[in-house]
Amino acid sequence: MTFGVWLLLGLLLSGCQAIVKQRDARLPSKLTLERRHFTIRSDFRLPKKHRLFEDLDALREQMRNDLKMPESDELVEIYLFAEPDEFRRYATKVAPELKERRAFFLKTDTQLRVFSYWGDQLAEDLRHEACHAYLHAVIGNVPLWIDEGIAEYYEVDRGEPQRVHRSHVYLLSNAFRANEWLPNPGRLELLMQPEQLSQRDYAEAWLWVHFLLHHDLETNRLLQNYLGRLRIGGTTRPLTQEIEEKFPDAPIMVLEHLKKMSDFL
Repeated sequence: MTFGVWLLLGLLLSGCQAIVKQRDARLPSKLTLERRHFTIRSDFRLPKKHRLFEDLDALREQMRNDLKMPESDELVEIYLFAEPDEFRRYATKVAPELKERRAFFLKTDTQLRVFSYWGDQLAEDLRHEACHAYLHAVIGNVPLWIDEGIAEYYEVDRGEPQRVHRSHVYLLSNAFRANEWLPNPGRLELLMQPEQLSQRDYAEAWLWVHFLLHHDLETNRLLQNYLGRLRIGGTTRPLTQEIEEKFPDAPIMVLEHLKKMSDFL
């Protein structure tokens, strides 16, 4: 999985983002692959037909269907470095705190950009970061834990039944059995900076999103309606309040949801 960096870009933004400190830092630019919703720039030849790029097209459509998001014509620019060292050199120039990451997402007033390098985990990384981009193309301000929970959900390969994030299920199940963790969305909601999120926090954010999308129609609509209000009004009351009001036993329900997934792994 990738870990987001959330910094100030004129205003506070959520997601795996970074601030550009030097405009002259070199980006891949020689070759361009254009698709309907995104453009990929690289300095090495990319196959025009690749499952990775088909995944990004399918991801946008599935997010629209699952989350009831409207269509957006904002283009996402993806910059792919040939080697991790090239990526790290660029990240060091623009945002040193990102140099050990595999990918990151940058949002400005006029651009949605994703940066990564060609490697074994590129598909997962691009799904995660492109999810941030697609979400922010429609909704300007998404609370961090929801933003990351949704990105963690869609980073899972679409071929995985119900997008079960196996490593997250193992991590949370083991933590629960060791009496080290209980689900608590109110705690997640207080985490305002990505560096505050542990891997367990990312896993729990994924679990809540997975529960809301898959438990039943009522939980599904709760998430859809919440995102719709964010899109229209920019702000709305916390999602945790709605969860507590409509599902007082939500933590127990989420644990049962986790157990069902762990039973089938």
